[in-house]
Amino acid sequence: MRLHDFEMNLFSKEAINGEMKIFKCDHDDVEMVLDIAELSSLVRGVVTVQALFMLSKVKISDEQYLHALHQFFFVLDKPTCITAF
Repeated sequence: MRLHDFEMNLFSKEAINGEMKIFKCDHDDVEMVLDIAELSSLVRGVVTVQALFMLSKVKISDEQYLHALHQFFFVLDKPTCITAF
């Protein structure tokens, strides 16, 4: 997965029980390119990968992984801030 100019080509990411695991690998199954602002909306549950793809805000190297990416970034409960300001 590439995020803007930041690349992690030699590492693979996997979500296991809500935790992001990063491990070394020699290939990626799919490459996803998106702007960091879109990533922020994606991880906060404001928008889905499928919606971003339909709006051409995300590029996916292999469209057969669209549903898998949707599930990977799916947020059931949006994060909430409990800090008093």
